[in-house]
Amino acid sequence: MLIHLPAPLRRISPRWPLVMAVAFGLYSAALLTYSISAWRQIKEDANNFLVADSKRRAVTLGDLALELRDNALGYTNLPEMYTYLTNRDLGMSPRYGLNYSIQMIKERFTSRAVQDAQRWGTNPPRIIYFLETGAPLVDTGPPDAPFDFVASLDEQVKLLIDPAHGWVLAVAQVDFKERREGRVVVATPIEVLYRNLLLRSESATGYRELLLTNDSTVLPTRVPNTMQSEWLTQLLPNSVTPVDAEGELFAIMTPVPGLALRLMTLVPHERAYGHIVSASVLWVAAVVPLLMLFVAFRLDRLRMQTERLQVAMAASERERLRAEIRNYELAEEIQRRETLEAHLKERTEQLEAIFTLSSDGFVTFGPTHRASYISPGFWKITGLADAISVGLTFDDFIERIAAHCATGSLEPLRGGHGSGQTRIELRQPGSPVLTVAVRFGAGDVVAEILYFRDITHETAVERIKNEFLAMAAHELRTPMASIYGFTEVLLSQDLSAEIRELLEIIFHSSELVITIINELLDLARIEARQGKDFHLERIDARALVDEIVIHFKVPAGSTSPLKSVMELDHYWIRADHKKLIQALGNVLSNAYKYSPHGGAVTIELLATPPRVGICITDQGIGMTPQQLNRIYERFYRADTSGKIPGAGLGMSIVKEIIELHGGVIEIVSELGIGTRVTLWLPMANTEV
Repeated sequence: MLIHLPAPLRRISPRWPLVMAVAFGLYSAALLTYSISAWRQIKEDANNFLVADSKRRAVTLGDLALELRDNALGYTNLPEMYTYLTNRDLGMSPRYGLNYSIQMIKERFTSRAVQDAQRWGTNPPRIIYFLETGAPLVDTGPPDAPFDFVASLDEQVKLLIDPAHGWVLAVAQVDFKERREGRVVVATPIEVLYRNLLLRSESATGYRELLLTNDSTVLPTRVPNTMQSEWLTQLLPNSVTPVDAEGELFAIMTPVPGLALRLMTLVPHERAYGHIVSASVLWVAAVVPLLMLFVAFRLDRLRMQTERLQVAMAASERERLRAEIRNYELAEEIQRRETLEAHLKERTEQLEAIFTLSSDGFVTFGPTHRASYISPGFWKITGLADAISVGLTFDDFIERIAAHCATGSLEPLRGGHGSGQTRIELRQPGSPVLTVAVRFGAGDVVAEILYFRDITHETAVERIKNEFLAMAAHELRTPMASIYGFTEVLLSQDLSAEIRELLEIIFHSSELVITIINELLDLARIEARQGKDFHLERIDARALVDEIVIHFKVPAGSTSPLKSVMELDHYWIRADHKKLIQALGNVLSNAYKYSPHGGAVTIELLATPPRVGICITDQGIGMTPQQLNRIYERFYRADTSGKIPGAGLGMSIVKEIIELHGGVIEIVSELGIGTRVTLWLPMANTEV
């Protein structure tokens, strides 16, 4: 049976191979067009993924920048900063507390720097507090590495990059009482920026990330940079750009929010486009329609797989980062709370035991300067339960105690700015004698602490001892003078050698006892009078030294004369001439006694306004640190052999005399080398 086709079909039916070829050609063209479009779309998707991934890491760096800004701002709000600025405005001097406030700021800076180092996984940052004048007040860095950075501050917090020194600088303005008080600069090691980035030594995928400044300077890392500088200036932001002639390495440049930096991600070709078929394959596939169909099908499947993989990878990365951050925060919070609950429980138990068992009295005052705690020891030693209560202000507390004082004054402690300690006697049964001292708290809970100590027994014992020594010395003085005098008379007679030797022993022993008695009387008189019998006058220190050199008698047997070193002009001191001669005589006597093998003894004049020093140096046996610590103890002698005469009271007398003059003693000694004693006395600029 014959089939009759329409006329048009009959005309083209003999040319069906051509028709099929044309059809396959059109099919191939359509398929090629689709394939090229799909190839471009996949490449664009790959580029978008790389750019998005780079942006995500750049945002992470931006978040880190916000943390660094917030961290720097936290340094400006420390209580220690407020305490220092408040003390400074109150006129506190560096000697009486202001230096302590500065030291507390530095310690708090150092402590927080260690915490920041643990938090960022870097070396501790360097924190500097610049005054408004630009001068550094507090610097946690080494003294031999000055930090000369001073930033103009046009906003409250600013982040800067210092690639030359390897710092990320967070500059925060310090505000106090609606005025600017300088700025705090937190210099964090630049490695903190690389903690979430991939370096060549860390990435097994071939990725590598670098940070560049806006002028294309690569920030230093522990992995050396081998990039050619000419490529860095040709990179466009948020685009994938080849950076080598072979097209084997691509770079993505992304600005970092909040920082004047750009993140450059270097990706090998295999990681960027390894899943995309080469374009030449598409042109070859166009020759064979079936191959083209297969390639198109394959490309379509690869595209779909790539999209699904990208979505899955992005979701997985987000979940991983979220879980990692949450786990880290939870672990850190748990550790912090456990630690605080333990540095708190132990401290509470210790303080409770100390305050309960201590015989001394403690009173603490809170931030409002009102009494917040009074220890049991305070009620016991003062007996002021009816007059004192919790809630009194610091000055009211001092005033109520002063109202019950028989002797002594608490005026130096008023206002909460006193230091040292004062001695009072209460009008209570038994007349208790107390020492009162004030200390200042360094935290936010305790502002001041009053410390009371009962020294009634020690005072009574000291008074009885002094009275006994004075009485004993007076009673022994007369018979010892007789023994000394009669022995001296006997020695003038013609006696046998044995009798003379015994008399000389009696004579020298009585002479030593008389010396001890005289020194005891001097010490008792000085302590009893407390300088009231001193005749203070304006004395030329140089003339005084010349007088000592002329009249001092070098002990018998010594071959070293007293030498003076006079390199200063005339300096005037305010002193009792006789007592000062006695003190210098005691020091010179020790210098010769403790130089049994000779050696030069020198006396020189020093000046360090507002004091003048008279320095005596010997080349004797010297002292150990343990001996030096006990040099002012009564009857203590550095020589235990008994070969060097002395009662061990000389330096006690010297200490009493110099301190009653308002001076101090400075002693430097080295065993086997010698001793240097300097008596520092206040200068006198006007007639006394």
